Amino acid sequence: MRLLIAAILVASCMSARAAAESPIVAISWETRLSTPIAECLQREAPGFSSWRSSDYLPAVLDSYSFTTRQAPSTVIGDWDGDGVLDVVLYGRQGLRNRVIAVFQKKDGCRIVEIRSDEDPDPSKVPVDFGPLSGTGLTDSLSLAKPGTKRSSHEKDSLRLKTDAFVLSTFGKAAVLHYYDRNSFRTFHLAD
Repeated sequence: MRLLIAAILVASCMSARAAAESPIVAISWETRLSTPIAECLQREAPGFSSWRSSDYLPAVLDSYSFTTRQAPSTVIGDWDGDGVLDVVLYGRQGLRNRVIAVFQKKDGCRIVEIRSDEDPDPSKVPVDFGPLSGTGLTDSLSLAKPGTKRSSHEKDSLRLKTDAFVLSTFGKAAVLHYYDRNSFRTFHLAD
């Protein structure tokens, strides 16, 4: 099977000098989309931009497990099982906060909206988690690999045949989104 690279995630920490001045290490990442994905996004979702580290509640970033295929606003996987890597992005387009999947196809691309909220700017909304309080986003994405998934919130287990992604809200919900029969379906993992 031929794999195309959908995106590359580059995570970094602040410089050693800055880290020495502060006991807290700043986390940031950059999403570099492949040319076909970037062109599709520009054509099909003009003005869309992924959330950055500065948009997140620091406690979310502190507990997040970064990999080369996942950052809080970007997940790379093969959602439809065609052997071509796709990407799910969480960000903003105009006044809408969106989670979208971008599928690479031989004849172009396709964007599927997973979620769209009309919020002014969630990165500016105060969040109260006691000592972990502050302002910033509390939703993040992560990759779910194929295999059997179980949950006390679902009657039956799920036999996942392709990559999927989890949309989590810090301190609240985690919902697995998987692609089946040309649409995304959900499997509730936690509340």
